[in-house]
Amino acid sequence: MKKRFLGMLAVAAVCCIALAACGSAQDDVSNFIGEWQMIATDNVADPVSEEEVQRMKERGLTVDLTLSADGTCDFNMFGEPEEGTWSAQSATEGTLLLEGQEVELTIDPDTGRLYFSQEGESLVFARV
Repeated sequence: MKKRFLGMLAVAAVCCIALAACGSAQDDVSNFIGEWQMIATDNVADPVSEEEVQRMKERGLTVDLTLSADGTCDFNMFGEPEEGTWSAQSATEGTLLLEGQEVELTIDPDTGRLYFSQEGESLVFARV
């Protein structure tokens, strides 16, 4: 009886550890949800610095991204709005779909910045 109880306790402990390690989908999503604004680009050929983006912002030229909890998103580039959908694959990686085009989303856990990447080019966002 004692061995059976210890065996069941061990199985329960392993299940608890496994579930805790996986995290929940809600935890993954919460890192992304909110309003973001472009602060720079990380393009190999033609990068745009934070200072240049600030000058654009002063002229009313912004790139904004809103990721909603329901999996929808709003992307507004210089006053041209687009709607799409998004999903998180982990706490730091996700995918966005705009006009049939897939974009990779990555959050840098050290800086909290969101990278909106496609074909090696990235827009860098900070939370608003």
